[in-house]
Amino acid sequence: MARTVADTALMLSVIAGADPRSPISYAVNPRAFLDAVRRPSVRGLRVAWAATSASRRSTTRSARSRAPPPGVSPLGARVEEVHPDFSGLREIVLTSRGISMVARHEEKLAKWRGVMQENLVKNIDHGLALTPVEIGRAERLRTELWHRVRAFRSATT
Repeated sequence: MARTVADTALMLSVIAGADPRSPISYAVNPRAFLDAVRRPSVRGLRVAWAATSASRRSTTRSARSRAPPPGVSPLGARVEEVHPDFSGLREIVLTSRGISMVARHEEKLAKWRGVMQENLVKNIDHGLALTPVEIGRAERLRTELWHRVRAFRSATT
């Protein structure tokens, strides 16, 4: 993306922000990216981490035992061993990806199936095999996941 963190911040300050062509874009202060590079700080932030294996958990806990008191980083952030509930994520991803591949590539399948990348064909076929009930369930699961992550991000424990 860029040669340095500062260059990346400069790039983001130019491209980030609200765009009427994107329903998920939102306004941002472009100076915030540059300011964060000039005066980096995590003081007062809540940092969540989750060790996904026993060896990572052991290594991280060992490193933290030589650090400031539990829950406080040397830079002033609150560090917590927590993560949101990601149940249903696999079903959401597989269904969403299948639908997306159908929307983008289904019309090519009849003519190009034999030369298309194998996983692309599998994803299109998966999308074509989905039932309305399966699609509806994945949409409900995605909404539930969104609410769980939103609640997790706003928690102040």
